[in-house]
Amino acid sequence: MPLNKLENFIKNTEGRILYVNPNDIDSTDAITNQGNSLAAPFKTIQRALLESARFSYVKGENNDLIERTTILVYPGEHELDNRPGFAVKDVSGTATAVSPSGAETAAQTTLSLDLTSNFDLTQEDNILYKFNSINGGVIVPRGTSIVGLDLRKTKIKPKYVPNPTDTTVASTALFRVTGTCYFWQFSIFDGDEAGLVYTDPIDFSANNQSTPSFSHHKLTCFEYADGVNVDNRFGLTDLEIYYSKLSNAFNVSSTRDIDQKYPSSIEGFAPQRPEFEIVGAFASDPLSVSTMISGDGATPGNVITVTTTTPHGLSSGTPIKVKGVSVADYNVSAKVASVLTATQFTYLLPFVRPNLLATPQSVASATITIETDTVTGASPYIFNVSLRSVFGMNGILADGAKASGFKSIVVAQFTGISLQKDDRAFVKYNETSRAYEGITIQLSKGASLSKESSSLDPSTVYHLDSNAIYRREWQTTHIAMKNDAIMQIVSVFAIGFNKHFSAETGSDASVTNSNSNFGQIALTSDGFKKTAFTKDDTAYISNIITPRSINETPISVDWQSLDVGLTTSVGISSHLYLFAFKDFDDKPPVIIQGYRVGAKTTDALSLNFSGTVKTAEINMTDSVVSTGSSVISGTNVSFKTFKVESGPSFIQNDVASSNIFTIGTHTLQTGEKIRVFSDDGDLPENIEANTVYFVIRISSTEIKLASSVTNAQNNVAITVYGGTKLFVESRVSDKSSGDIGSPVQFDPINKSWFIHVDTDNTIYPEILSQGITGLTEKSVVTTISRTVDPRSLDERLYTVRVVVPKEAANAKDPDDGFVLQESSTTGVRASTDFSLRTIDATDVFFDRNPRFISTCSASASTVSVRTELPHNLNVSDKINVLNVKSSTNATGIGNSAFNGTFEITAITNDKEFQYTTTDTDGKVHNTGSFTNDTSDRTINLPRFQRNDLQSNLYIYRSEVISQYIKDVQDGVYHLYVLKADNTINTEFTNQKYSQNVTDLYPQQDKDNENDNPPASVSFARRTPIGDVVTNSLKNSITREANDTLLQDFGKGLKITGIESVSGVSTITFDREHGLSGIVTYTDFTGGTGYSNGTYHNIKLFNEGTTTWDGATAKVTIAGGSITKFDVIDGGSGYSGTEKLEFDPTVIGNPTIGAAATFTPVGISTNVGDVLQITGIGTLTDGYYKISSVPSTKTVSVATTAGDPAFLSGQFALNLGPAVSIVSDDFESVSGVSTFTCSSAHGLVIGSPFRIIDSSNNKLGDFTVKERVGIKTFSTKTDENLSGAFVLRHGMSAGDATSGVDGENLGTRGLTFFDNETLTLTEDLTTGSQMKVVVPNAGIGTAIRFPLGSYVQIDNEIMRVTTSELSGSGLDVIGVVRGALGSTKDDHLTGSLIRKIKPVPIEFRRPSIIRASGHTFEYIGYGPGNYSTGLPQVQVRSLTEREEFLVQSQERSCGQVVYTGMNNEGDFFIGNKRVSSSTGQEKTFDAPVPTVTGEDPSRLSVVFDEVTIKERLKVEGGTSRTILSQFDGPVNFSKDVRFDADTAVSKTLTLSQGTQSTSTTTGDLIVSGGVGIAKSVFIGGNLTVSGTFNGGSVEFGNVKIAQTTANTIDTSSGNLVLDSTGGTIDINDNVDISGTLDVDGNVTLGNATSDSTTVSGTLSVQSTTNSTSKTTGALTVSGGVGINNDLHVGGVITAFSSSDQNLKENIVVIPNALDKINALSGNTFTWKSNSDTFLQGDDTGVIAQEVEALGLPGITTTRDDGTKAVRYERIVPVLIQAVKELSAKVTALEGS
Repeated sequence: MPLNKLENFIKNTEGRILYVNPNDIDSTDAITNQGNSLAAPFKTIQRALLESARFSYVKGENNDLIERTTILVYPGEHELDNRPGFAVKDVSGTATAVSPSGAETAAQTTLSLDLTSNFDLTQEDNILYKFNSINGGVIVPRGTSIVGLDLRKTKIKPKYVPNPTDTTVASTALFRVTGTCYFWQFSIFDGDEAGLVYTDPIDFSANNQSTPSFSHHKLTCFEYADGVNVDNRFGLTDLEIYYSKLSNAFNVSSTRDIDQKYPSSIEGFAPQRPEFEIVGAFASDPLSVSTMISGDGATPGNVITVTTTTPHGLSSGTPIKVKGVSVADYNVSAKVASVLTATQFTYLLPFVRPNLLATPQSVASATITIETDTVTGASPYIFNVSLRSVFGMNGILADGAKASGFKSIVVAQFTGISLQKDDRAFVKYNETSRAYEGITIQLSKGASLSKESSSLDPSTVYHLDSNAIYRREWQTTHIAMKNDAIMQIVSVFAIGFNKHFSAETGSDASVTNSNSNFGQIALTSDGFKKTAFTKDDTAYISNIITPRSINETPISVDWQSLDVGLTTSVGISSHLYLFAFKDFDDKPPVIIQGYRVGAKTTDALSLNFSGTVKTAEINMTDSVVSTGSSVISGTNVSFKTFKVESGPSFIQNDVASSNIFTIGTHTLQTGEKIRVFSDDGDLPENIEANTVYFVIRISSTEIKLASSVTNAQNNVAITVYGGTKLFVESRVSDKSSGDIGSPVQFDPINKSWFIHVDTDNTIYPEILSQGITGLTEKSVVTTISRTVDPRSLDERLYTVRVVVPKEAANAKDPDDGFVLQESSTTGVRASTDFSLRTIDATDVFFDRNPRFISTCSASASTVSVRTELPHNLNVSDKINVLNVKSSTNATGIGNSAFNGTFEITAITNDKEFQYTTTDTDGKVHNTGSFTNDTSDRTINLPRFQRNDLQSNLYIYRSEVISQYIKDVQDGVYHLYVLKADNTINTEFTNQKYSQNVTDLYPQQDKDNENDNPPASVSFARRTPIGDVVTNSLKNSITREANDTLLQDFGKGLKITGIESVSGVSTITFDREHGLSGIVTYTDFTGGTGYSNGTYHNIKLFNEGTTTWDGATAKVTIAGGSITKFDVIDGGSGYSGTEKLEFDPTVIGNPTIGAAATFTPVGISTNVGDVLQITGIGTLTDGYYKISSVPSTKTVSVATTAGDPAFLSGQFALNLGPAVSIVSDDFESVSGVSTFTCSSAHGLVIGSPFRIIDSSNNKLGDFTVKERVGIKTFSTKTDENLSGAFVLRHGMSAGDATSGVDGENLGTRGLTFFDNETLTLTEDLTTGSQMKVVVPNAGIGTAIRFPLGSYVQIDNEIMRVTTSELSGSGLDVIGVVRGALGSTKDDHLTGSLIRKIKPVPIEFRRPSIIRASGHTFEYIGYGPGNYSTGLPQVQVRSLTEREEFLVQSQERSCGQVVYTGMNNEGDFFIGNKRVSSSTGQEKTFDAPVPTVTGEDPSRLSVVFDEVTIKERLKVEGGTSRTILSQFDGPVNFSKDVRFDADTAVSKTLTLSQGTQSTSTTTGDLIVSGGVGIAKSVFIGGNLTVSGTFNGGSVEFGNVKIAQTTANTIDTSSGNLVLDSTGGTIDINDNVDISGTLDVDGNVTLGNATSDSTTVSGTLSVQSTTNSTSKTTGALTVSGGVGINNDLHVGGVITAFSSSDQNLKENIVVIPNALDKINALSGNTFTWKSNSDTFLQGDDTGVIAQEVEALGLPGITTTRDDGTKAVRYERIVPVLIQAVKELSAKVTALEGS
């Protein structure tokens, strides 16, 4: 076959396959070659890539081809000239090429590809590099595939390696990849050491060429080509520049002319969306629509114009789905046709019906969603590629800022070997200087650049030093991603490198079945997203939930009995000898029921002497007992603390160096156990936190430290360096009996153990007084007093209460690991928000986080900004500036002029700050002049967003109180917030680490309960990198995080200075405090000569000056006069006696100036408010009343000599007004005080508070026992305090639960007080209106409590819904009840209403790496080169902590989760390690609850539920004395056995109910004796086989005598007393509460002198009938008085006395018949409430009728008020009536 025919056969005309083979004799890069034939391959990959781009061209706009070309690369060495390429720009319609140095030439000349073009890469001026990215690197266009034919033999090497010593030279790449491209089967190497490489991006002269034997860490194999960011110098993105260059390069002379050229036809040959929109368009949240029109809005058309409520971020061609428009025709899937503005775009309808509404009736529910379900694009895919570098080249960097869409890259089987032989790349930690030291980096060029890479000094040959690590800015990474990039990583080997896999700034990586070999760190995640998803910007912080308080009654814990005889015979009052402990090896136990004797800070031994308790203070020992003397000294209780005044001293290279700590005069002895602490956590080198060391006593003021008691005794000291704010502490909690310093010591002279107590104790004199005679040899058991801490672990922590309102349309629950930031919703929802007068519950995002800018200006490179309201920013905060219009950005759109992301450089005051014109990406902005009209109140007002708080507060864990359910219930969460802002203070100062989560729970000191531990200080150690320690385990890391949160969100005022004079301390804050601001005026004059209009943010100057204390106003001017003004911000430090004038700068210079007068009723008076001073854990918090507000940055508080010191660095919380006490009623028996206040106290049950007297002296801190009324409450004080004021606590423990079963916000929730209060003047129950009054006759209620503000009464939060007052008295405010997930309650008149200010927040997703099946081999050994990491050359072993830290590092809230295996075969899952050899499990970085004096087990974890199928064994530590604790109920379903002493401090209930018939039956069977200190109640029979001794009560010959404590209670069952024929004599009172059964006769008392009282029912069971007064079952010799009724079942024979001799004044009853006629005989039914025997139907008279007769003795009134009748006494009336009737009858008969 002829060759030309063969060529046609192997040639592809569409450019599907291009060939590169530099070794082919016929290869050429000439423009005449298209490289599409095997017979004529290209020489270089770069030439092939240009042709690939050319083959993609299709005439037209935005229709070029992608995924079309594959470049086959043959084995051989392929160089890439990856220098930065030329740029191109439009100069008056002409394409102008711009060289890296800035030289400008005609693009069609400079870039023309023709027969004269220089394609030789060995030539400096070759044309190929000019088409590179302007940032360096060869662009791989149109998704081109580069396929090597042999992985090992297809070698690619760079021609340009950026100078690592030149800080002005930026990093670069070899390949700049685009979407859908593919790489396979080739290897990348360092620059060719046989030649030279370029090292400067601009100057390519010999001076900047070097042999490439120097660090390549500024070079990465693969990076994105930037298709997103426009370079303002050229007005194009990097990809657009590339295609614009090519359109001018392929001209007629190239024979393949592209006739659509830049700049005349920008879209003719341009980047295609899949090249930079990776996979497809992507957006996390739908866009809300404000308007939508078809056509012109009047006549419909197919062009739909959409305006969104927020910037849409769309670009032409983005696929979208329109939903929710009221007219269904609009709801289609489409593509963006054009972008009009940042909030406006168009799309096309496929069909327009004639009657289509051009403007839909409603778009309220309309949304625009980017459709991500597409396969039009694909991720770049790097597969089976190799990197082989010995000078630190990087593998991949996926920078999401340079792409859009999913921003993803897929990589598989990319083996990267990147060692580092440049000694300058490393530093080594010097323990002595406590700094990382390395070769000083000096700018080197040419030959010296490579020459100096290899150190000639043996001490700095760091690449072979296993203690050296990569220095900052020289670090290398195999697979890196940042700015939200996503990577799928499969079977990738990383060998060497500083970091193997790294995710930063919100990136996401999935790593599967990959390896980390050698090198320094395997998996690193750093930072979080720069923006939040919309659904994560809906929450508010309403409260800080403080710990629960401890209010338990102290218990007595039994210890040992004392040896009375020995104590008295030795005769040393400070030595109380223990009974029966005579052997040195038989050490008395000092841990009893989990408590340690002598460890309490006020510990005392108690001994009960027959009801009188004597005590002895337990003292540590300062000397050592010896055979020469048993006398020891010491007066410290529980601990001895000594501040390190200087040292530890050490003289380097001096063998006699001292390591001495100078601690002042001390009493420590050699061998004594101590701990070393640092207030700031910075311990000396070689001293570990929370570790026991041993003293070597040097002198009375100096010590050294040893690691063991043996080393201490042998004077073998630990070598230590540095350390700050140190102190050493010897404490009883670390000591056992006999330890030096322990209060329990052995007396070798008297051969007995004793406890050391104070010499003036009261136990010893009593023992001496009573002696053996009174006490016997053995005393009763001594006791110590302790308070039980019954709280759960979580109740000891500070949490953050966060609420997601149910009204939020697009929200979700907070996720663990997400980062807290201030809400970026800093504008308004719509322009109408500015004119709203009422809101309702659905307006939950009204006025969410207003951050409007009043004005901006620029001077040189400094931008000054003034805000409408206090900005709360800090230096180095990052902000986004939005909507600022200027002379260089008339629309205010985009990141230009004043707009962009910047870092704060200075804070002028609370409303002014500065930043530079260079943004965070290094771009310099031309700001122009500010042109916004801020009086035009629209959605487009200039504003800012606080983008990064710096403190890295994140959600460690979330407790869901109620889950967010849209429109059903608010989501309420208690977040366990920690912070990850701990920076290493040397070299790696950019790396921030989290607090140590192992220390989440403050260490429990059982002997010294503390329900509110101070804030800890977390410290990032210098080495190992990533290790963070807590200065004291007893302190709280959640308190530390919440202290930071309060300050960062502007709730804590940061203190910068204190000046104290005569009981008044003046505190200076870092900025204006916002206290005592103005509210409204009492009078003002409008002036003349002003410019008419409405103006916002006008400064109010102090009269006659330009002094501005922060107050601003909205001013309305008409007719040249100010006719109205409203205070916008009240400023700070006003006294209420000011006259303020208006800044004329904006409103015009007046003829007569306006002025406003303010009085005390028109300001927010904060005098009398309570400040909590807190924030430094080593200082005690203080509570103070504000006595005055002298200036904008200062307040004065009343202080006393007893108050704790406060310092600069603390912060102040305003907790609201103190309340004066008008009466204090103390009840001495209960110890309860009832306080009545002058106004509402605002406290609820369990609220913590302080009482001070009229001189501001602290009288005590308490919690509310009972809320008696609005102004009255009670608490247990145990003394009459005579208090003057109640000071509410803030960051303090409260006595109530706070969780799912009830949050008790009034008790446990710290709210953010907003400087104003109201008093409720009418009960508030079911309504939504509050009738109120401002205290102290204040005015301007509606201004103080504006529309949308929040208030709180007790546990309920409400929101103000009206902008004006209503009601007849204009004193009614409308509110939303139960706002922010609080409980709606009833509130009484007089209740305190506090204005509060919740914090609007958003949550940011952290960077995350998820690795499964990962292998970690030989990492962490210095530089990680083979020469330090191979097992056979390892010179040190990694500690467990080091091994964990080199496997993964989480920085600035980043997250790493993984499973895998190390080189020893140990398996890792999450933070748990399982040993391959033993199966032992160990957990890292999980909370470990610890107890003071007990070694923390790092296996400790916290579980919600654990099931153990076999057994649970608790060893109790090596001492077998560590207490296991169950704080909740425990159920044992089977047998339980106790083989040692068992103490039950509460009720023991045995509920089986088994009857006892012997000593071996019943619910409780005791084989030994039983000692019972108090009463015993027995419900059944008591059988005693032996003698019962109890006072004077004995069983056998029974004798019962009266004593003060002995009773026999038989409330059920029988007590049988049998004297066997004798007599039972009872000589004192007998109380019988049950039935008394007597079988024989009973004689009660003396018939003439004693009486018998029966309190209950007396029942006589005998049936003997009575036939006379001396017969019957009951005979009574005297009379019987019966108070109530008498029922008799038989016959009553009764005689009443009626002897005339017994009577006088006898009168016949007159008119008896009339009296009888006045009575009625009746039948009736007794009512149910009558006496129990008066039931049913009956017959009788009416007592009231009988009483009306006026006859004596016939009726009576009982005690209950009812009437009774003596029926027998009606008989005389009847007799006389019959006689009168008889007389009448006789008279009638006679007539």
